[in-house]
Amino acid sequence: MGCGASRGNISKNARATPYEMMSGNKAKEKTARRGVSSMTQMERDSTNRRAVEAFHNIDTEHDGFVTSDELRKLFPSLEAGLFDGFYHMLTKDKKGRVSQKEFLMSIALLTRACSAPVQQIDAIFSMFDKDDTGTLSKEEFGQLIKVSVNLNLASILSTKEGQQRMEEQLAKEYSEENINFWKAVQSYRQLAPAERAAEAKVIINTYVKNGAECQVNLPSKVVNRTLADVKANPDEPAADVFDEAQTEIFKLMERDTFSRFRSDKAMVDNLTNDFFTRVDRHHTGRVSYDDFRLWALNEPIALVFFNGLIEASKKLVDQLDDGPNAELPAAASA
Repeated sequence: MGCGASRGNISKNARATPYEMMSGNKAKEKTARRGVSSMTQMERDSTNRRAVEAFHNIDTEHDGFVTSDELRKLFPSLEAGLFDGFYHMLTKDKKGRVSQKEFLMSIALLTRACSAPVQQIDAIFSMFDKDDTGTLSKEEFGQLIKVSVNLNLASILSTKEGQQRMEEQLAKEYSEENINFWKAVQSYRQLAPAERAAEAKVIINTYVKNGAECQVNLPSKVVNRTLADVKANPDEPAADVFDEAQTEIFKLMERDTFSRFRSDKAMVDNLTNDFFTRVDRHHTGRVSYDDFRLWALNEPIALVFFNGLIEASKKLVDQLDDGPNAELPAAASA
């Protein structure tokens, strides 16, 4: 049984302790204050007026709310998984709509008040705590993981749980040599110069040369360049001698295996269980703010997701600040 499977019967309505609720609510209060302060700053320039105008242009019902499809018009180039996470964070309405207030507050917060990691963690926690308990249920935490999985393979491989699940996926596809080669190069890069020669020979004989025991699928020109570079300095090959080959295999995994991994609901659910098992240190069925903060400061996956939102929001604000000539959606017809 997987490490997360035995926890599956914990109720998503498990109660948080008073301390957990207080700690989480403090983080939410800090985020709210930063949002209000950021809104005040934004109101001092034309950005706020332009943001309101942009919102009105996509609000087809003219009722102060927009749907997912309408909001998407402001972020046409944003990666689908990232947009889904952004939309999920903004949605407070039971009908799944985003209010003008939530939109403006989030844009202000993302572009003006979340430069430090702890501030970003506060904001992420606040946005995903949908039931306002001051803690994250397994479902709420799972939503963060699912949108994060949609970002990029690098963020997944940077975590122990993500790397293990990718290894499982590659084994299912009979291509585990790809992740093994990637890991071997990661380790090789950390070796002292005097240790590289022996390990380079092992990597070449195992993964790189034609007819290797676990040969990876590299373009012949990459194989030839790699072999030539090692041969040119056999006693002390460079730390980056396998970088080009590793990049090729990473792209292959990202394009093929990772694409299938992201669309495999069971695999993503297993990964969510893995993370939740580690973060829920007290086995309460909910994640306290303190536990979430400890996890997020040591795992880049959550901040990678949030930084993607910051970048997209700043791009939108830059467009708004360009003034009347900015490329924004046309006004919605009545």
